Amino acid sequence: MSGVTIERHGNWEYSKFGGKRWKRRVGTTQWVQLDSPPPAGPLPMELKLVRQRQAPGEPDHWSIFLSHEGQPGTVFQVKGDSTAMHHVHTDDVNIVSSSSYKDSYIMAQPTEQQAAKIRYWATHETPPSAPNQAAVQENCQGSNGKILP
Repeated sequence: MSGVTIERHGNWEYSKFGGKRWKRRVGTTQWVQLDSPPPAGPLPMELKLVRQRQAPGEPDHWSIFLSHEGQPGTVFQVKGDSTAMHHVHTDDVNIVSSSSYKDSYIMAQPTEQQAAKIRYWATHETPPSAPNQAAVQENCQGSNGKILP
């Protein structure tokens, strides 16, 4: 494919060679023939559940990530220990390129109106807390300290 132009649109790469149009997911090598041209206009909004690696023996850290496909967006998360959890939201970040990134799952492709509701609730929902360590009933991954399936 030397001398061939590859254009990126979100998480996809597009090219034209051999008289045909092709696409592949960024980071892969398998090209698939297209019947129509690459999409035009804005990229879809995605709400992802993201897991990040922590120290050995620690459970993965979970957050939600709201962005247009393949673009920087907002990470919504809570941090701290079980007695002092607090919101730590970060704008204009691409968490999937973080060195601690493990994997992510697309949960929805919200409209702008739905994204506004996600932002509202992610900011206003009270993080879990307990008056002391002995009273801890839940963590960010489950209840009673057990990881939920």
